[in-house]
Amino acid sequence: MLTLTLPDFEAARARIDANIRRTPLLTSRQLNELTGFDIRLKAEMFQRVGSYKIRGPLNKFALMPEEQKRRGVVCSSAGNHAQGVALAAQLHGIRAVVCMAENATPAKVAAPSPLPGQHTREVLRAAGYAAAAIERLLAAGVAAETPLP
Repeated sequence: MLTLTLPDFEAARARIDANIRRTPLLTSRQLNELTGFDIRLKAEMFQRVGSYKIRGPLNKFALMPEEQKRRGVVCSSAGNHAQGVALAAQLHGIRAVVCMAENATPAKVAAPSPLPGQHTREVLRAAGYAAAAIERLLAAGVAAETPLP
């Protein structure tokens, strides 16, 4: 079992800090009254990709060996994770392949499109869940599989 410590979180924060926006904590009187607790909402919609999902890929790619970076990365997502991986890959100069289900909404497919000056990013639409497409890409050596520690 992986045990994370406060220094682990502080190190991750230092690695990603240059690419993360500081977002406010918002209060909600209605939620406080409904729950009886002091509820705070982290406004991560102000991140560049509109969610906290940029944090994990930024940290992972910062730790990735150069040889794996050269091979690229693959993810399966039709939402915020795809956008986070795509932007983090761009910032690290890594080729990213985003696999989406065939029935993903057009808005989700368009969201991770390349930005000006961005490294190549491809969006593949696989039938059903995109795991089979990822397995084919990994087997073909298109990208490296890097499990989380």
